[in-house]
Amino acid sequence: MTSEDTGSLVALFSYYLLLNVTIAVIAHYRPWKILNLFGVIVTFGLAYYWGSTQNLDPIIETQLWPLVLLITLHWLLYLFVVIRYAQQVIAYNALSEKALSHIDSTNNIKRLDKATVGNNAYLFPIDTGLLFSVPLLSFGLLSALLDKIPNALTITSAILATVYLGLGWLFIQRSERYALITEGMLALGFGFLALVIPLALDAEWIAFGWSVQGLALVWFGRRSLRSWSVLFGLLLQLVSIGMLVTTAIFSSNDYPVLAFSISAIAYLATVFILRASNSPTILMNKLDNSNSQNHDAVMPSTIKAQKRGNPSDTMTNYTHALGINDQAAQQWLNAISHQSHAFKLVWHSPELIKFLTLTAIAWMLQVLILDLHHWFDSWQSDTTVIALSALISLAAYWVINRYRPWAEIRQLSRGLLLLFYFMLILQLPQKFERNLTWATAEWLVFIGLIIGWLLIGQLWLKTWSDTKNTARYTEVSWLGTGLLLIVAAAHYSLPDSDGVMAILFSAVLILLGLWLNHRDLSQNEESTSTNKVSEHGLLYWFNWQQALLGCAAIFAPIALLWVVLTNWYYDGMIWGLPYFPLFNLYDITSWLTLSVGFSLYYISQKNRDETLIGASTTAKSKRIFTAENLLIILGLISFWLISSMLVRTLHAFIGTPLWDGAQGGAWSSEQVQTGLTILWTLLALVATILASRYWQRALWFMGIGLLGIVVLKLVLVDLSQTEAIWRVISFLGAGSLILLIGYLAPLPPAYEETENHTKE
Repeated sequence: MTSEDTGSLVALFSYYLLLNVTIAVIAHYRPWKILNLFGVIVTFGLAYYWGSTQNLDPIIETQLWPLVLLITLHWLLYLFVVIRYAQQVIAYNALSEKALSHIDSTNNIKRLDKATVGNNAYLFPIDTGLLFSVPLLSFGLLSALLDKIPNALTITSAILATVYLGLGWLFIQRSERYALITEGMLALGFGFLALVIPLALDAEWIAFGWSVQGLALVWFGRRSLRSWSVLFGLLLQLVSIGMLVTTAIFSSNDYPVLAFSISAIAYLATVFILRASNSPTILMNKLDNSNSQNHDAVMPSTIKAQKRGNPSDTMTNYTHALGINDQAAQQWLNAISHQSHAFKLVWHSPELIKFLTLTAIAWMLQVLILDLHHWFDSWQSDTTVIALSALISLAAYWVINRYRPWAEIRQLSRGLLLLFYFMLILQLPQKFERNLTWATAEWLVFIGLIIGWLLIGQLWLKTWSDTKNTARYTEVSWLGTGLLLIVAAAHYSLPDSDGVMAILFSAVLILLGLWLNHRDLSQNEESTSTNKVSEHGLLYWFNWQQALLGCAAIFAPIALLWVVLTNWYYDGMIWGLPYFPLFNLYDITSWLTLSVGFSLYYISQKNRDETLIGASTTAKSKRIFTAENLLIILGLISFWLISSMLVRTLHAFIGTPLWDGAQGGAWSSEQVQTGLTILWTLLALVATILASRYWQRALWFMGIGLLGIVVLKLVLVDLSQTEAIWRVISFLGAGSLILLIGYLAPLPPAYEETENHTKE
């Protein structure tokens, strides 16, 4: 073949061209798909293998234009093979339709498939792999050869686009049977046309081109139900994304913004095409239901039209795209649905589509973040950019879902909305804790984010409510974000209060909301007409009660833990104001926090009473045990708070130590120990009297347990560490109150005894 030691690429691929001409001659008379594929794999596979493993630069410099000519001839040769394959298969399908024309209805399609699948089966009229792979492989080789020549790739892409668009226009003039190959030609033409701009601008053309080509392949695969085309398009999309991610990692600032943006849009459009509501399995189910209705009794004409209208319309559009009749189209659908593993992977795997949608959302968010950083270099806050990117994405997804229902995006947008809420909450803490300087632009963006929280958040909540897909945490997160924004604004606009004002504002807002909601519910129970009007009022889709209860349930344990911990060391003085028990911001905050806990206890008790009417005694006893545990926890925290208030009061007026003071703290002070003894005994007196009056045995035992603690304290602490005068006061005060308890607060009856008493 060659007369040189190094070999001649031109001579070798000229020989390959001769072999491929032989394949084209065979394809002209008889379609042979495997032979065509074999020729492409050997020819282009060898070219790519040598190009990736050998240094061919010296040979390419001397044989450049002959190699370009050989690649062009191979591309034109296989373009001819693709067209001839389509013409021959379309002619075969036309003959098959004539053989099946004696069947007037679709009732015998399943029987027909079994009897004539070998002779009259519908064949797909396009060699999809050959149609799309050859131009991609050829363009890759041309890019390696012409990369050093200015604008050569731009001209090449424009020529390819012109050829494919021209062929598509020619096929449009032919019969509708050429609809699929027409769409394939147009998809390639517009794909190469889209490459012209980034190539002229010297962007990352490979990733850009593969993104557009992948989108075209997926669209064409969905249009023609060619699952391998869809899988190949997805592969191109993922490879292009991987290339762009690598570019972003190794180039900190200098990355192609246009290529990133087009890649994200193309990938999002890809998963939109593959969404569940656009799956061909829906059409198949409709056709099965429509066929089964043919065996039913005669129904009114309007009902029949409603039931068979949508499937027939969709099938008519699909048969026009395939260029065949309804009968052959249904045969084709049934065959590929049951026999093609790739078809099942693409359109019978909702989890795969959901995963792809998740990756598309993540990639779009990342690209928006990169774009905003590129456009607004002055912004130093990453949280602001992330929040703005998430808000833009949520608004775009809501608009898309508004006009084209998209179940996957409705489900996955919850996580994106939570990310937006979290980034929005961090705005004010980040600004004030890091002492950032916000100009007018930053404040305007922050206001825009708040407006987005209000509008986009409610629009998505309404969307989920309309589709019966509402989750409780979505409402809680929306309302909680608003509360935290108000609290953060109040906290940072006031002098430092060690977090007291933040807890105070939160408790006030939650209690106010619970009270207003309780008042509205009471009014609605009295008037059914008011209830009907409220269902269609402002934000009727938003469950304020559940959202408030959820916020309170999250706030209560955190705030109560804060109360328990801060009472150990805090003196209660805020902004230099003197401490006076109960009439200071810290004590007010602590008691309001406890009020939130008791409100939750009351609401939970009321709801359980309504749901457990008629329940058994065992269920009621279990319910009371659970409620009593909650009440015990709140009672213990109240006890700790009252005791700490006494310690703070003595510390403020007579200078006694706090709990965490030096040398034992409050436990080493005689005044504090005497005061605690009398206080605890008074608390036990109040608890036992209330328990005896309202028949609360758990509360009574808590009071008696507190008395036991008082007695142990008298013996172990007061008797050994307290001076005589304080010891006398402790023993006399405690003893008198204990006697009073024994006289006024007897043990209340048990729960079973109260039930028997009420029955009698």
